Amino acid sequence: VCSLMSSNDHAIKYACVDVMTLLNGRPDGKMVLLDKQYVLPSISILAREATRGTDDIKDRCLVALAHVFSTPDVYIPDFETKTEVWFKQCHATFVKDTLQLLSHPSPARQCAAASLLGNLALHRYGIAGITKVPGWVERILDRKYCVDREAQTQRYALVMALKRSAVIEEQGDREIVNKLTKFINEGAHHRGDIVPQAVLEL
Repeated sequence: VCSLMSSNDHAIKYACVDVMTLLNGRPDGKMVLLDKQYVLPSISILAREATRGTDDIKDRCLVALAHVFSTPDVYIPDFETKTEVWFKQCHATFVKDTLQLLSHPSPARQCAAASLLGNLALHRYGIAGITKVPGWVERILDRKYCVDREAQTQRYALVMALKRSAVIEEQGDREIVNKLTKFINEGAHHRGDIVPQAVLEL
């Protein structure tokens, strides 16, 4: 599967991405992939296609990466350290590019990006990657373009993960903590200054 990820045949590449999603959605699948050097190029390809690929594959790769960085229900030794190796395979602007997708007109893409960022926020390296992007908190808390309820729910889960993170508390920025708290208190489906869908589709 990993060796075929770079295939130019779209059907083969789609199948490989879907297999990576399935494997990383199961603890036993993750354990098979962790520590395997041949997996590293696949992570790099997924990250590139998720943020820079054609529209027909972006959502698939975002979902796959959300599973890659999800936290399993069972204990896996050194899981944080091992998945950080995966994270380092992503290109330098990967997190920034994913944050920008939160305001994409497609609700499915917003949802997939929020899900991925929410799973990254469960890891110290993920929080570090998110918070070093200039304007990260404003982009995450901006509800204007989030009109879909599922996307709103995923964004809310992302903010909850950030608020619960010890890393955010350790950084000691009370203004950011207060902004996250305000967002949470308003609820997942607070209307705010939402832009009508007709405007988004122009």
